[in-house]
Amino acid sequence: MVNLLAPPEDVSFLRTAHSIYRQHNKLTQAMTIAIRLHDLDLIEEDFEAAGEDRSMRKQLSFLVARQHICLESDDGEILECLSNSHLSDHYLALGKELNILEPKTPDDIYKSYLENARTGPGSGNMDSARHNLASTFVNAFVNAGFCKDTYMLVDDETKSWVYKNKDQGNSHSPTAVPPPLN
Repeated sequence: MVNLLAPPEDVSFLRTAHSIYRQHNKLTQAMTIAIRLHDLDLIEEDFEAAGEDRSMRKQLSFLVARQHICLESDDGEILECLSNSHLSDHYLALGKELNILEPKTPDDIYKSYLENARTGPGSGNMDSARHNLASTFVNAFVNAGFCKDTYMLVDDETKSWVYKNKDQGNSHSPTAVPPPLN
């Protein structure tokens, strides 16, 4: 449970940390430790310790729901948080609040326009197939949550990123790795 601690001591360490967090009314940190201990009684106690503070109860509900721990509540809004039924709506609201709903390109993420352009031998540029693969993954992970992908979700197939780069990285490429010999 705790790295570099022997098994009986790791649990006592976590329980001590949990009680310290509870004494200082740090319920989210206490809940995280209770979840790590897999102690349903502690989890319920931390949840009930939030009292009538709705925002704290919601935050604790999201922590518990993320770990697929079932708790009950009479409040419908808290129950929705406990069941993750509107998680994507909350995610989009957060994106709107942070002003990050517009799709980003890998160049926007890397801020490559700020780098000095070096060319020639030893410039450190990777081959185009690897660069395209890396850009695909970066673009997918950054834009997937908001369902606005500038590479894949285009109306015209001939303008799609896949169509434009379908021939790069094939086995006829000079930088392609040959198959292993048996």
